[in-house]
Amino acid sequence: MPKRTNEHRVETESNNILRELIVSVAIFRELSEKDYGVDGVIEFFNSDGSMCGAEVLVQIKGSRNVPVKKGLVKTPSIRTDTIRYWAQKKQSVFILLVDVSRRLIYFEDAKYLARVNAKKIQVQKTISFSISEGNVIDAQGNCAFRKEVFISDKFDQSKAELAKLIFGFREIYKQLIVNAGRDCFMVLDHDDPRIDLLNGMSESFQLCWYFFRVHAEMHDFYYFLKLSYEAWRCEVVEMHVTETADYLREQFHYLLLMVIARKNTYSMFWEENDRKVINRLDKDFDLMLEVAKGNVGFHNVEILNEYFL
Repeated sequence: MPKRTNEHRVETESNNILRELIVSVAIFRELSEKDYGVDGVIEFFNSDGSMCGAEVLVQIKGSRNVPVKKGLVKTPSIRTDTIRYWAQKKQSVFILLVDVSRRLIYFEDAKYLARVNAKKIQVQKTISFSISEGNVIDAQGNCAFRKEVFISDKFDQSKAELAKLIFGFREIYKQLIVNAGRDCFMVLDHDDPRIDLLNGMSESFQLCWYFFRVHAEMHDFYYFLKLSYEAWRCEVVEMHVTETADYLREQFHYLLLMVIARKNTYSMFWEENDRKVINRLDKDFDLMLEVAKGNVGFHNVEILNEYFL
């Protein structure tokens, strides 16, 4: 007689636990004809119960009593050709490691893992990933998971925006230097072009952070305007531009430091996707570091000029 294996029991329990834990925010649809390396789709809905259209592909790995060591859990070994396939998908793909004993789920963005482990994936047939024990879906809620899916869905935009920032960092920083650090209260027009300029930088920086899977909310001009708008009799003054530029210059330092710190981690990714970016990083690395450390200002802004021979 056929006998149900432990592996089959764990698989069924894993799917049931997933449905139970996301029931308040999403539904899980198991694929009847499973895609290669994909077990199903999670589709989110709005607070009123209507479907919002956001969905993510998932690969489910179930186990009992998943050990946690130094704040990390390890996935079972996964074939690297499967991971390369995930990376080619247009939709976001997440690995879900279900601990059926404790009824919780560890999650990680599979495409992110493919990017930061590109060198290993290129030479190995299988690989096991580490997932932070903080990346968890449990009975307490799923906000973190949905936020990570949101960031993952923004990846193409964030990649393009980060490439633009790397190529244009000199001009971006010059604009911030010119508009920061001044004590001036001259009244401005509400359509001053610098308002759109700084707001565009704020939006760009936030998208760039998404590339590194950081949800860093960026303030824009209207945030600083609101802080003292009534005090200035509902006028827009130069100080609002200065405050925004000062803030964005500091945020730009942090962003450049991340670009520098993760240069080697993402070198293989850029090699495969946009060789010009890694060439630019190599060329401008020393100057980028000086900017990130705050050693470039109004007194020596001319070193940001670029001459093509």
